[in-house]
Amino acid sequence: MGYNVPGVPVTIDVGSGSGGTVDWNDVQNKPSSYSSTNHNHDELYYKKQQVDDEFSALNQYQVKATSTDGTPGYLDEKLDSITVVIVNGKMVVKSLDGLNIGVADINTLLSGADGNYQNQIDNINDTITGIAGGMKWFGKFETKADLTSTTTMENGSTAVVLADESRNDGRNLYVYSSDIGSWDYVGPFEFADDFIALSDTPSSYVGHDGKVVKVDEVNGQLVFNYLDWSEIQNGPSSSPADIDEAAAQRHEHTNKPSLDQITVENGSLFINGVEFVPKKQTLYARRTGNNQSLPNGETLVFNTKVSGDIDYNESTGEFTLEAGKTYSITAQFHFYFGDDWTMINLVYADTEEEPSEGGAQATLNAVNAGNANNTGNILSALITPSSTRAFKLKKSDTQGNSDDTLKGDRNSSSLKIIEV
Repeated sequence: MGYNVPGVPVTIDVGSGSGGTVDWNDVQNKPSSYSSTNHNHDELYYKKQQVDDEFSALNQYQVKATSTDGTPGYLDEKLDSITVVIVNGKMVVKSLDGLNIGVADINTLLSGADGNYQNQIDNINDTITGIAGGMKWFGKFETKADLTSTTTMENGSTAVVLADESRNDGRNLYVYSSDIGSWDYVGPFEFADDFIALSDTPSSYVGHDGKVVKVDEVNGQLVFNYLDWSEIQNGPSSSPADIDEAAAQRHEHTNKPSLDQITVENGSLFINGVEFVPKKQTLYARRTGNNQSLPNGETLVFNTKVSGDIDYNESTGEFTLEAGKTYSITAQFHFYFGDDWTMINLVYADTEEEPSEGGAQATLNAVNAGNANNTGNILSALITPSSTRAFKLKKSDTQGNSDDTLKGDRNSSSLKIIEV
């Protein structure tokens, strides 16, 4: 037999025969409530936020290395703390063998990236390779429009746009390629008109006349400063003080046209093309009028100077010869002898000594002893004085110490001196 139970089909065995359905309301002693068994979902299941956090950590390639209470986790013993370390409970890569660039460097390189970098490098390489003539400087242009309006460019022309309106007003480098028939963008370009390596480069060069760029000998750096006199190569050997003194003593030569006619060639002096031969000093003097009595030690006096520019004293018979010049001296005597011979010497006028530069001596012999007239006796000398001084001829000795006479009535006693 069957009974109907609301919501629950029930089958009751009543022995033989077929069963039936019992209605819920016909069930007796049924419970009034159905309480569940006590349990804790927080201990059995992850909450949604916990699951999301775990997935977020996995998406950032970070793996928990410690437990939530701070005690070491499974991965602690797997880390060497050199390449990978634990920071705030997370594994962090500290260093990689051969890595020379950091995150900050990568971020800097990627800033302003436009498209794939490798493609950009390949495009630049293709552009430069396609420029058969090589890159040639074309100039600077204020805007991209100014550049594209030019018509004189050729393959390989290189230009800089100072304010490129097509690329955020940046300063960019372009190369013209005849293959594509346009200016091809290469990349940003930085340059400066000043010497950026010089810390003392002025913003303006006004008032800096005379300054030059040179290498500082102490630190080897380029400096912008004045050039010192000692740093001038192939310059004057004189000091600035010597040059200033020479300039202060400068004067004009009013006879410059005449001086210009004087030249020196091979040690010879020429005036207006004609060789100059200096005039030599000479002297010619004679004994005239009365005779001169000559005891021993007496100076011979040729009392008349006939010609010449050698200084000669007609009263004392002394003549002055200049240092460094060479003179030929010849004296001819007309004597009246008291004895057989008389000796005449060339001596210094002040000391009456024979010259150390080489003296001269003449011995005059009488043809007939006793009161004999004799002519043609000669004294000859060649001398180069070491100092300018006076000389004379002196009777130094005679036979029997008798007086002799230098005859003057026949003008045959003479003195001749010639510079050679």
